[in-house]
Amino acid sequence: MMFNIFFYHSAVLAPFVFFSSIITFRRWFFPDIFLRRIFLALVAGASIFSAYFWSVTPLSPNYKINDFVPSEHAQKMNEIKKIIPADASLSVQHNLGPHFSQRKEIFRFPIARDEAEYILLDESNPFSANPRQLFGFEYALQMKPLEWQNDIEELKKSEKYDLIYDQDEYLLFRRKK
Repeated sequence: MMFNIFFYHSAVLAPFVFFSSIITFRRWFFPDIFLRRIFLALVAGASIFSAYFWSVTPLSPNYKINDFVPSEHAQKMNEIKKIIPADASLSVQHNLGPHFSQRKEIFRFPIARDEAEYILLDESNPFSANPRQLFGFEYALQMKPLEWQNDIEELKKSEKYDLIYDQDEYLLFRRKK
């Protein structure tokens, strides 16, 4: 993610691109009204084109309004949040992390896999309903699916963790005392 310009890590460059484009516009296009209008039309056209094809909105052909409505599966997260104590350390699958962002100790699975008090994983593919999405299951995992599946099997057999919640493809493990 850190090396791909489609993620937020490249946002640091945005002010430099923005201000250099203003300076370029002023030097090259501002004196001539015809060139100014062509430049502005190209910027507007490129903005509309990229917003239509690459935005993550219901207006894009890759998404529909149902992609933005929490499913019954996603609503189970409220039930799971009640099980995990607020002060407990948690290793959680990348796409589930935002549900627990207020915690003092939260790690992206498999980081701190052996130290975390709780581990939360979701075996379902959140992208299966819409395969045209720009991001896929591997993006949600931030690891290879086969490696992730092997980690789940290891946890199920682990002497360190108990599986305390196994419903609707959510798996919640608690470290044994």
